[in-house]
Amino acid sequence: MSQQEIVLVEGSRVFESWKTPPPPVYMEFFFFNVTNVNECLQGAKPVVTQIGPYTYRYDAQCISAHKGAQFATKDVSHAFSEPSLTSRVM
Repeated sequence: MSQQEIVLVEGSRVFESWKTPPPPVYMEFFFFNVTNVNECLQGAKPVVTQIGPYTYRYDAQCISAHKGAQFATKDVSHAFSEPSLTSRVM
């Protein structure tokens, strides 16, 4: 990648990818439920059940403004639940 492509200048490929990241970006979260809590409190090895994934689609956009040599940005991002990609128990 050349130095020209790395510079964050409005109109460049890098700027457009930074301003509006290519979708979609998905995040998956897994949790673990301890099913033998009382036994664990007595020193037993925990027995866990994996729960998930809970899936979210992440959308981000960078809003920019510049005046002369000054450059300001604001990141705007949202996460949307994706129930069709989410599973309660695995």
